[in-house]
Amino acid sequence: MKYYLISLNGYGEMFKKKFNNISLFSYAKKDHFDTIATSGRWGYLCLGKALERGYYKLFDEEKNFPGEAYIRGWKDITKLGGKTFFLGRFMAQSEGKIIEENVNISKKEIIELLNILSDNCKKFNFFLKNTLPILEFQKEFLQEEITFPDNMKNKEFTLNLYRNKELEDIKNLIVSSISILENHPVNKVRQDLGEMQANLLWLWGMGRYKKAPDIRDTSKKELFYLPCEEHNLPLPEFLGFKRTDTIKNLPDNSLIWINSAVDKRSNYSVWLKQFERLDREVIAFLVDEYNGGICRALFIFDGFISPDIEIKNCWAPFFYLSENIGRIRFRKKFKDSSFLLKLLLE
Repeated sequence: MKYYLISLNGYGEMFKKKFNNISLFSYAKKDHFDTIATSGRWGYLCLGKALERGYYKLFDEEKNFPGEAYIRGWKDITKLGGKTFFLGRFMAQSEGKIIEENVNISKKEIIELLNILSDNCKKFNFFLKNTLPILEFQKEFLQEEITFPDNMKNKEFTLNLYRNKELEDIKNLIVSSISILENHPVNKVRQDLGEMQANLLWLWGMGRYKKAPDIRDTSKKELFYLPCEEHNLPLPEFLGFKRTDTIKNLPDNSLIWINSAVDKRSNYSVWLKQFERLDREVIAFLVDEYNGGICRALFIFDGFISPDIEIKNCWAPFFYLSENIGRIRFRKKFKDSSFLLKLLLE
């Protein structure tokens, strides 16, 4: 038996968006998915407010979550000696209000701005994961959650700062970044060109070193991970899933995590085409295996259109496909997401 976990980041929005009182999801040409749509069970799964934390809870207790900064940079962080890590995002603010939560600046500009803020790495070290800054501090700060950057537009940033006194250094770094960045040559040039200034550094996603749970040992399954887009979810590999380019010819008794994510900057027609491609290239093979009686699958249509946003509605639609579905007394809602994964793997 093979076991498929298909996480579809942002696809939950396709059920909410309607045209002529019909959901956007229904407009997708998904012949292969439609052939199994009546064979499984639909329900709702409680994931929580944030992408990485939500999926981590499928496999381990939330209290063990090492933080978004650690999850996204773990391959590099394991080589460093820092104690606390933060994700960084350059924003544009005016009179204390965020007018752009993600200023489009080059890798070179990011490094120049971080160098001045860090006093040439005397205050903190940093490295870039693609163009995402990860800041390293030698102090072990007290854990405190803060507003995610994609939730910050049109908000007063001072009302969303860290409140714990032990995080005063981080709070001061954010506040002081305004006066330091306003007159930086990078922003002077951007102002002359009529471009948005990157005049505030926001820090969130605090993380610390924690050993990943041994999912392979606890599940007694071989672990594989197939990302469907270029910018993949780093969590599966942190948890020990081995990256693969295809789901064909994978061994029996495998747990296979397939991840696809919509781009919030694209339009709905692109979302539809993306799911249709997934249906042709991935789900078609899965359906053949299901018809052959050799696989189970759990599709999760979550509402996370970005890993840097928190959502209010934590309930994600899911579709559960199993050979013994008729013999299971099945819930409509699963508050404990790990219970549903255990049901898949039993």
